Amino acid sequence: MSGIVNIGEANAGDQFYRYKMPKLISKVEGRGNGIKTCIPNMVDIAKALARPASYTTKYFGCELGAQTTFNEDSGRAIVNGAHTAQVLSGLLEGFINRFVQCGSCKNPETVMSVKKGMIRMDCKACGARTDVDMRHKLCTFILKNPPAKPEKKDKKDKKDKDKKLKKSKSKKSKDGDNDGDDEELVAKAKEADEFRSGIGMYDENADANDYAPEPVGGDDDEEEVVWATDTSAAAQAARAADQLTDAAAELVSEDKEAKAKAAEEEKAKAKAEKKAAKAAAKAAAAAAAEEEEGEDDDEEPQIVVEARAFAEDHSASEFASHMEALKLPSEQEKLGVAFLALFGADPAAIKKELPRKKKYLKKLCAKSPESQKLLLGCIEHFCCEVEPELIPAIAVILKFCYDEDIVEEEVIIEWHAAGYKANRALGIAKEDGKAIRKAADALVEWLQEAEEDSD
Repeated sequence: MSGIVNIGEANAGDQFYRYKMPKLISKVEGRGNGIKTCIPNMVDIAKALARPASYTTKYFGCELGAQTTFNEDSGRAIVNGAHTAQVLSGLLEGFINRFVQCGSCKNPETVMSVKKGMIRMDCKACGARTDVDMRHKLCTFILKNPPAKPEKKDKKDKKDKDKKLKKSKSKKSKDGDNDGDDEELVAKAKEADEFRSGIGMYDENADANDYAPEPVGGDDDEEEVVWATDTSAAAQAARAADQLTDAAAELVSEDKEAKAKAAEEEKAKAKAEKKAAKAAAKAAAAAAAEEEEGEDDDEEPQIVVEARAFAEDHSASEFASHMEALKLPSEQEKLGVAFLALFGADPAAIKKELPRKKKYLKKLCAKSPESQKLLLGCIEHFCCEVEPELIPAIAVILKFCYDEDIVEEEVIIEWHAAGYKANRALGIAKEDGKAIRKAADALVEWLQEAEEDSD
């Protein structure tokens, strides 16, 4: 059973903090290109945060640049690649800061809603409303899959419940103490006969008029005094109409009609302007969502930016040692970060940058043919996902790597024979995997012929 932790890193040491969630558990499954990380208690964590589990899973994919899947039926959350619980917990803290905690009081008890293309969080503690930063990639996913609205209580059921309660109370009052004493029966008889003495005792010989209350006030002939004036709008209009002549009353009536007509026109105009503004806002939000979905994320991960700065100021050997020292889950991710640091600043200019960065590639792949296979996976991902226009130029890139002894010919031939499924774990689509190998057909045939001639 997993432990329980406080929600929010700032509240980690507070043992009396009442907002808690299960500690994240990660389980690495598979090997090689099919390696993936399963999060068994993702549903429990999302329930504690009052957010759908698909949001937290998708957030991990956005931050790690990995493909994610979440099964609603089984509650199984999967992130491609090998990731430790410590790394995922750090990313979950970012999700809590962005999409759970109140921007005013930092309380996690918020309700998320989507309205007019904007994502908002209403705090149940302080009542503040926080607008979510719409620049994050997860916002596009939330707009397409908005959170479920809370169910409203049925008023009819409430009325029926109140009606049954009143009925039961009245029944109890009727069925109360049937075995009451004689004094209660005598009191009821007094009320029925209207015979009541001054001290509350029943007198059989008394007359009803003997104890009747005396009338308050003077003679009945006196006029009734009115102590209050009716100040309602109808009464004021009636008094004003009594004081006006027929002509004046007609003018007042026409003035009222003109004002009412002007008010209706102004109301209709305001309604039309509001409707037009609403339509414009909706169109702008839709355009922004399409633009956000269509364009790639311009912000590179911080680890890539830092690695690029290190490469510019250090030699190839120092850069290779620096990348080896990084604490990343797999060698594939280390080499992927290094490749983006060397060529990601201007992807279209990779053919010009290859001669300048060949020493760095040699040092990165100097270990074994396995490192060369990982490098080919990075090149395939770079050409298919980062700069798809480079797919036709894959033969030129591979030929350079072969001529400079960065990648051996056997590794290139093996990569080509593995087919499009070889690097599906990196998020490469089936069509792109086939297209890039087709573009390398001529080079592979030439390498195979050269190998046969050498034999």
